[in-house]
Amino acid sequence: MKLNYTISILLVCIAEIYAKGYPCIKDAYLQKGDTCETLTVGDGKLLRYKDFRIMNPTIDCSKPIQEKTRVCVEHAKNYNDGKNMSDYVIQEGDTCEALELKLNAKAYVLENVNFSYFTCDNIKNLVDVEIQYRPDGEYEPVYNDEKTTNKKKTKTIKKIKTKAKNKKY
Repeated sequence: MKLNYTISILLVCIAEIYAKGYPCIKDAYLQKGDTCETLTVGDGKLLRYKDFRIMNPTIDCSKPIQEKTRVCVEHAKNYNDGKNMSDYVIQEGDTCEALELKLNAKAYVLENVNFSYFTCDNIKNLVDVEIQYRPDGEYEPVYNDEKTTNKKKTKTIKKIKTKAKNKKY
């Protein structure tokens, strides 16, 4: 009986670890002047703009990003395997404000998670389209602290971008 209880507790703990947020295997802290665009546009881009927004759904790229904001720059292979996602079919009359309440997420987060096809500007034309959301509202990346690149380890976004300069997308 004690063994069954221990196994049950262990399984609950494992499920809890994998249920929260997106697994991130490499991250960085933004430096002064970094924006979504400086990380994703130009010769030394760190990653694609679409990937940045999907891996960092709680970052609102339409607003200035604070210095030292932690961002995911490389996700685990299963970062969006759908296990923790649910689908919602947009209904006639839905607004982004209504979806924020129904789906427990800010509109820009829903836009980031569904980057390639969902925008609040176009919601009236998306009736019957499925979007994904997390019922638990946990959109923050889950960071692997051993792979963190920050000032203490002397790696900055600029150093990472220099290494990524020759990477093909």
